[in-house]
Formats: sequence, structure tokens, C-alpha cells
Amino acid sequence: MKRVLVGLMLSALTVAFAPILAQGGEPAESESATGVDAIVNGGFESGLKPWVYVANVVVVAPGAHSGLKSLQFSNDGRASITYQLVDVPTTRPVLKFWLKMGPAYDAADNFVVSLQTALGAHVATLTSIPGNWRYRDWQPIVVDMAPYAGRKSLRLRFETRMSPFNPTKFSLDDVQLLGEAAATCAVAEPHAWPSAVAIYDATTGAFLQNGVLLKSDWVLTSYAPDSPIAGYDLNNLRIEVGASQRGEGSSFEIAELVVHANSGYACTAGPAFSSNVADIRLAGSVQESPSVKYATLPPEGYPLSTTTGYTAFGWLDNNTAITQASLTLQETQCTHYFNSNCRTEALAEGAGVIDSTGKLVGIVQHKHVRSGGTELEVVRITEGDLMRFITWPWSNQL
Repeated sequence: MKRVLVGLMLSALTVAFAPILAQGGEPAESESATGVDAIVNGGFESGLKPWVYVANVVVVAPGAHSGLKSLQFSNDGRASITYQLVDVPTTRPVLKFWLKMGPAYDAADNFVVSLQTALGAHVATLTSIPGNWRYRDWQPIVVDMAPYAGRKSLRLRFETRMSPFNPTKFSLDDVQLLGEAAATCAVAEPHAWPSAVAIYDATTGAFLQNGVLLKSDWVLTSYAPDSPIAGYDLNNLRIEVGASQRGEGSSFEIAELVVHANSGYACTAGPAFSSNVADIRLAGSVQESPSVKYATLPPEGYPLSTTTGYTAFGWLDNNTAITQASLTLQETQCTHYFNSNCRTEALAEGAGVIDSTGKLVGIVQHKHVRSGGTELEVVRITEGDLMRFITWPWSNQL
């Protein structure tokens, strides 16, 4: 009998196409693997300059997000302000920074980021973040700067607006204003990704989403209430393995679908998502060959690097051929949006993500095609997560 089971949750991470760079960079526009960073000394490792002191900010150590130093804003009820004069990059500009609060939190206090002209006239409020215990540890904030692309000589201003009671201590680190590089999606060489599988409708032949072959009879894929396979009759699903073009591989029926469930993450800087994946047990055994390989999972606690490249692989939405895309992963507590460069040629859900050693570290769950590009959400996976899930309370073993 075919079963759909629900089990443990997995941690979430996000996909960004711009890495966290080394701190305190020179010159005014530093080159990165993904384009230009318009911020100088975004990690405050060189002190405050060229940031302009307006009121009640101080560079402190230790306790930084990275490096040794970060910028602390006064929590004595007074406003704290600093800014840097910037030129906004012209190509898909994104503002990124890390924010921490505490030990006290007051929702009446706000951390406000805005743009002004070089003379101080207000241009726009980019974000306003109230005091919140969720920021007791460093959290990333991402702001789409596309409306201001190419604007010159603007003040990027960070300011606290405080209540007189139980004031929040705000800390800032790793500020970046990035212009992203050219597209990195490319059709893969035939059978370059032998662990990639296609999940499709057995009746219509319609491609639904990607998956990754873990073992001879197990496939990992994304699963959420809005996933293409959600609610599908398992008898009407098929798994194709060993193909770089649809129809050239072998097809397998599904015996069981096991969902790793998570209630979702509520984020102040973005929408809430349910970050789920699922294991599919095949009604048959897949043997390895030059065109079929099992993915290698990392051990529990395997670290992620924000400077090492990752690669996502799988079928495009249009189901023409397996495509690969270079990524940079940035692990966070919550889900945020990042613009990718795959544009409308979006990798379908369930695509795998590997690191430079070939270990499968994540599965693409959500994608959203917007004017700025394709936004991807990745669910992190480790061998420990999957083994705990599969062995409790069932006896199935990966």
C-alpha cells in the first residue's frame, strides 16, 4: 500500500547571488565575485571612516557578526545616526546588512534605513525594523535597491528612533551595497548531473518538479502545500532517472511519500514560508551507472561557507534540459528574498544544491519569477537530518 507520512522539520537557508565579503574593503567600489560593492569599510574593521558620525554611534569589539568590530547605536533613549555617501550600482543593486538587538527589546524603538541627497534631503525610507527579540542574534536584512539603480551621491543613512522606556540596543555589521553580475545559468553537459531526476504525471507526461537520487530506492524533493506534486495521487506520479533530455531515462513508480514537515518561519523582513522537503521511496531499485549516481549527503553539523561557490542543478520549468546555476548560500534563521540571475529560465522546484566538494547541501523549494530575476529558497539538508527522520518512528533506512 502506498503511504504519505509526515515527520520532522529541517532547518532553512536562503540563496543569494552575492557572498558576504571580507570586511573593511578598499577602494570605494570593491570588486566581488558577483559584481561591485559600493560600500567602504562595511564591517567597521577600520573604525568609523568613511562613515559620517552624526550622533551617538561607536565602533566596538568584540561581539561582531564577522571580523572583530561592529557599530553600536546608543540605547540611552537618544537617536543615533550615521551615513555613508554612495553611488548605487546600476545592475540589480541589493543592500545587505546584519542587525542585532538586545538585551532589552522595545517594539516602540525602530532601526530606520533611508536614502538622502548629498545635502540631506529625504529621498526614501528603505526599511524600518522595530525592536524584537528575534534579533537577539545577528540576522541578515536584504533590501531591493532597484528603484534607485544608478543614482549618484546619495547618503545611505542608518538611524535609531527610540522610546524613553526600556530602550533597545541596536548593532550593525557587514553592510554591503552590491551590484550583481551577469547571468550564471547554463545548460549542463549530458549526464553531468547523474543524481538529478524528473518527477512527472504518468497520464499526461507533464513534468512537475525536480528530485535528487539519494539511494537505490530513495529520492529527495521539495514539498509544500503549493508544490506541483502536493495532493497528487501517487499512483499517477512517475520518477525518471538517468536522463539529460526527457524520455531517455528509466521510469519508476512511487511506493511511498514521506514529508519532512515544518510549520514555517515568521520573518519581520519577509513573508513566512513552510520549508518542507519529502523523501520518495521508489517501487523498484535503481542501480548506479555512468548516467545514474547517488548523491553524497554531508554529515550532521556540516558547515556552510559564504565565500565558497555552490551549484544548483535540475530541470528548468520548460523541461527542455538539465541546467546548472552558480550560487552563494547564506544561512539565516528566517527566509528572505534574494534576486538570482536565472531570470525566467527558472530551475524547477526540487533542484539539488551541492558545494565545491560535491556534497548535496540543499534542495530548492520555492521560486518566484519577478521583474528583478528569479528568487529561490533553499532548504538545508544533512545526513543527520534525514537519518533521524527515516529511522523515527519507521524502520525504513536510507
